[in-house]
Amino acid sequence: MAGAYLVKRLGDELFTKPEPAAADEAEVGDDLDGLVVHDEEDRPVGTAHRIADVAVYVVFDGSGIPEDVFARCLDEPETRLMFQAGDGRITSLIYVPDPSLAPRRPEGLRADDV
Repeated sequence: MAGAYLVKRLGDELFTKPEPAAADEAEVGDDLDGLVVHDEEDRPVGTAHRIADVAVYVVFDGSGIPEDVFARCLDEPETRLMFQAGDGRITSLIYVPDPSLAPRRPEGLRADDV
């Protein structure tokens, strides 16, 4: 339960649209790196550490908004998590939703069905 909460919270933080940075800012800080994360009962579960240069992908058929599909993947226990590695480190996380939960696409439409 605490793990799902942590993943959801990190996903919410990672996929919110950032505000544009001011032109005179030299570097943008990472607000979550080093943050002590708490569970639902406000008990500390650990410290968040940013893993640099790891891309996050969600697989879907193109109908919908990627951030919404990703949020549903985090809530679905049957979501598959795959990864790619290179040079001895993880470079990509790929979330694949359960295909049985995907919306059915119409197989065909006739003009008089519209």
